[in-house]
Amino acid sequence: MFFFNISFFAENVPDELREPFYTDQYDQEHIKPPVIRLLLSSDIYCRVCSQTLPDDGTGPPQDNMAVLHTLSRKGLQVKDQEVVVTGADLGKKPIKMVSFQCVDAS
Repeated sequence: MFFFNISFFAENVPDELREPFYTDQYDQEHIKPPVIRLLLSSDIYCRVCSQTLPDDGTGPPQDNMAVLHTLSRKGLQVKDQEVVVTGADLGKKPIKMVSFQCVDAS
């Protein structure tokens, strides 16, 4: 939710993203499909990078790999335990949620 608030400015978060989870008939929690689509599109991370990191002359990142490179240039290495998170990790279906959480924590 932190990245949604930064990306869309808290008051402009779309309704379908305000509560990113739903509970099914078996009482299991799942991520809503619009949230998954947004994570896989890299749009949210590109927006946050362009809004929060100083411009280094390369322009805003355009995809997940560029986001990881941007963070790396700023001295932030995105890792899941000791394994570096890759652009492929951020594009897997079903999503590898731990990879997105590692980017959020960076």
